[in-house]
Amino acid sequence: MGSDSRLENFLEKSDMLRAGWINAGIYLLPTAWLAGVPSQCAISLERELLPQWLKDGIHGFPSAGRFIDIGTPESLAEAEDFFTGVPDRSA
Repeated sequence: MGSDSRLENFLEKSDMLRAGWINAGIYLLPTAWLAGVPSQCAISLERELLPQWLKDGIHGFPSAGRFIDIGTPESLAEAEDFFTGVPDRSA
């Protein structure tokens, strides 16, 4: 990510051990980008689309907040412990 928060490179999880940012949160994408996505087959946002869209300008929002990956049944089960420490701000 450059100093202007524009993504310069995007690599989804790999076996490479190095520091980086976590891809998480909410995506705000132009409708035209989504209209070009094939609907007849499975496609990965992280592995296929985001790297392809870098040339069109994607920006990130760095955050120092807590994070948990709930991409597996095991890590989803661990989420209960993770969220136990998050204060309730709905009141």
